[in-house]
Amino acid sequence: MKRRSLHILATGAAAALALALLPAAAATAATTITTNGNIYHGYGYTIKPDGTSSGIAKYAGATIYDQNVSFSPDGTRIVYTSQPEAGQPSNVVTAKADYTNKKTLYSGETFTTNYPLAPVWSPNGARIAYVVSSDNAASRIVTSNPDGTGKKEVTNTADMPSVSRSVSWYPDSDRVLYVNKTNQLCTISTTTSAKTCKNLPSQSVTGAEFSSPFSAPRLAPDGSTVLLTLWQGETTQRLDIARVSVNGTNFVNLTANMGLRQATDVVWSPDGSSIAFVYSPAAQNEYQQIAVMSKNGTNLKLLAATTGHAGATAWQPKVTAVNDPSALAVSRVGYCGNNGGTYAWLDLKASWKADPKASVASYHIYENGTNIKNVTNTRLNAGTLSTTFSSTQWWAQDAKTLIYTVKGVTAAGVETGPSNTVTINVPALDC
Repeated sequence: MKRRSLHILATGAAAALALALLPAAAATAATTITTNGNIYHGYGYTIKPDGTSSGIAKYAGATIYDQNVSFSPDGTRIVYTSQPEAGQPSNVVTAKADYTNKKTLYSGETFTTNYPLAPVWSPNGARIAYVVSSDNAASRIVTSNPDGTGKKEVTNTADMPSVSRSVSWYPDSDRVLYVNKTNQLCTISTTTSAKTCKNLPSQSVTGAEFSSPFSAPRLAPDGSTVLLTLWQGETTQRLDIARVSVNGTNFVNLTANMGLRQATDVVWSPDGSSIAFVYSPAAQNEYQQIAVMSKNGTNLKLLAATTGHAGATAWQPKVTAVNDPSALAVSRVGYCGNNGGTYAWLDLKASWKADPKASVASYHIYENGTNIKNVTNTRLNAGTLSTTFSSTQWWAQDAKTLIYTVKGVTAAGVETGPSNTVTINVPALDC
């Protein structure tokens, strides 16, 4: 009886299974992945992260007065501060990444009153935030649309220093991070002004001369950790790069053991794996250099003498469109037997249209939402990959619904969008 039931399933149910295994319509969506583009280091000069030439001589539209550059999420536009000419206060300006098509969003009043600092583009591209400082009053946080409309001042920021250098966006594009007057790391909503503050490490931990040595927070792209400029004091004139968790704990001085005098203008790589900054050697008569290191402070590499100045370093996102796997088809290879006459399992074959781009390193096959197999992208000329596998679902008396998708995976482990979904309805077994 058990053997006959299994035979009927493999033959009499074949027509039903063949219909159930037909794929849905092929997906046409595409996924974008962000990698690390060129590093800007002032006056319109750029360099590749590996230290080789970017192939761009210089962006002619850049001036010596352009500072605090921040990129739009797609890397095509920038926002920065710039003096119209020497002796005039800075403005907040947007432009294309090559410094053309400039537009002023905010005009500073004087060098001591209502002058803007460090504009930053939100991760979703919808808003720009910047600090407006005055020498004798608390700084303010202002946000606006990228075209300058919709200006809004964030309230509940009376604890900001009179000269607060910058804010940094969280991945949700609502909250920003800043350092307040009392050595705290504060998170505030730009829409509701709801705020929480966490203590930063004390002097006994940092070894600095001052109780509030931190400034210029830079939140990692994933929102987990923060880079800060650490001012050691007047005696040494040393500036270091510190890293803490978003709650102010897990302090590490990343540049403590480097033979430098100052580490400034720190920025995250777009993918969050590395850090770029200006490396000032211990000897003051030596040239500053653009430096890159891993996010944990290792693998330091000096790239080139910088032509920039304070606040000019920025790392451009490089956004690439990756075709999501499509045309997924799943077909039955056969039933492999049973386990002691109680349960049976199913062998299947999946085929899909692969993306030949080098950015897709492998594919994940999902069954009912669980990753059950990984396949290397061999980038076949035909553009189609296939593999056989066994269902992870065991069944006897109950019918099963199996749902399959395939997702591409970049070399960095980032998944692209899914393929079309294939649903298989397996009838109840009596085995």
